[in-house]
Formats: sequence, structure tokens, C-alpha cells
Amino acid sequence: MVLAVIHARFSHLLDPVLTSLAQDVFKVISQTPACLQPLQSRLVPTLVTILETSADNPGLQAVALDVLQTLVRASEPPLSSLLVDSAFLPAVHCTMKTDDNSIMQVGEGASRQVKPP
Repeated sequence: MVLAVIHARFSHLLDPVLTSLAQDVFKVISQTPACLQPLQSRLVPTLVTILETSADNPGLQAVALDVLQTLVRASEPPLSSLLVDSAFLPAVHCTMKTDDNSIMQVGEGASRQVKPP
């Protein structure tokens, strides 16, 4: 099911209803302790790849940052090493290297969610 939601989310970037529903699914799954690690292990590598390689597609990067922000917000502290070690630097790098306002706004919001221990 998670793979279907991921595929639907990234296939229909401009559909606000699908975007909202996918974010809700990711949030609920993130708040379920037994599902959090498997969800992150499936999503984070994909999100990092998008952040690192999709500079020519700012809409896709904004979506990846938005999903990352949802994962961070829904996760209980402390954040997993996968989020902190793998996703944080690509998210900051993507945010700082863009001229796209939506990426800057979402990236700023996502980085604010990461609180030091």
C-alpha cells in the first residue's frame, strides 16, 4: 500500500486533493511505531535521490521536501539516524541552491522541524 501511495503522490504532483490524502497517509503511518522505520527506509532514499538529482524539476523537489517535513513532524524525538544522517544535508543543500520560492519555503519549514538533542 505504501508503494502505491508513493507512486500516486509523485505521479500527480499538481493534484491538491491527492497531495493532501497522501500526506495524511504518510502522517498516520509515521505515527504508528511499528510502521515508522519501514516507511522511512522506503521513502528516505527516494526523497534523497530526488533532492540530489532533480534540480531541473523544482516541483518534484518541493514535493520531496514536503514529504520529508511530514515524516519529521510525525516522528517522535529523537529522529532516526536515517532522517538525520541521510536526508538532512540534501534537504538543506537543495533549499540553499534554489531560486524557487516554494522549495525555499518548504525547505525552511522542514529544517525548523529538526531540533537539536
